[in-house]
Amino acid sequence: MYMISEILEEYLRAEAERALLEDDYQPGVYWPSEVWRCIRASYLRRVDKRPPTQQTIGYTTLGNILHTWVAQTLQAAGDTGVDKGYAEKRAPGHWTGEVESEVNVRIPIEYVTSTGREHLVLSGRMDNVVILKRRPTEARGGGGGRTGVTAQQTLIVEVKSVAGYRAPQSEADELPFKEHRAQLNCYLKAYPYAQGVILYVSRRDLEMREYPVRYDETLWLETEARLRILHEYLKRGVTPPPEAKMDPRRHWECAHCPYHDVCYPTTTAATTSAGAGAGKTAGSTAPATPWRAVNPQPAHGHDSRYGAVNI
Repeated sequence: MYMISEILEEYLRAEAERALLEDDYQPGVYWPSEVWRCIRASYLRRVDKRPPTQQTIGYTTLGNILHTWVAQTLQAAGDTGVDKGYAEKRAPGHWTGEVESEVNVRIPIEYVTSTGREHLVLSGRMDNVVILKRRPTEARGGGGGRTGVTAQQTLIVEVKSVAGYRAPQSEADELPFKEHRAQLNCYLKAYPYAQGVILYVSRRDLEMREYPVRYDETLWLETEARLRILHEYLKRGVTPPPEAKMDPRRHWECAHCPYHDVCYPTTTAATTSAGAGAGKTAGSTAPATPWRAVNPQPAHGHDSRYGAVNI
């Protein structure tokens, strides 16, 4: 009997662990995603590398497939002309699109502390940058000749995969999620004339929902403040408090965190195997599955192998 599933699972597991070991965490260089995940998890990922959980590997693989599909589809649409896309809703004319994936972004951040001046870098990779261009239109110039006029609009599309869509149970559950807006907001900081779009894709049936996002200075200042806090903990070598554990609205982050045992030391590897208790870790007070109405998982990015938050 061919054990195809076992071969694929073992390959995915090996690839995830290889990628984890190859990740280079440079001092003072941070990813937008780690700034907005649980600050303890972000700290531990830099000081104690651990392989991702099996479920994280599965979510990441599906997310990567969806990301590739979205990029290829957008490129195909751009090759044939984007007549009814974002730009068409804002201005008449025939538009064509160009798509770039995995575009690097580096934002320098400098601030002063009691011990001196700190120089940090917020570094990430944007999922898709869609450059929409309107085909040149002919118009008569003053001398009787014709001149070409080209308009251009840059969209930054951040792709996120979700399990499905349900009614939100609280403000924190409403799409788009704040951490996703904050991540995209970092890219809009680097591209102030661009427009942002968060595209959610359901892994269940490919239902898509998109949300336009504009640059938010207040949200950027929040991101910068969190970045400074994370940096100070790492610089001092002090483990931060369990942010997600202390906030009931964020318990879903604990469910498949590779550092679960650090925050819940009484947890054992034993799990129940029947009824509603299946999949719940014995002795743990953390929820075994996210309570969030829409369970977000990364679609692609630097740390999508970890299955935390896409950057």
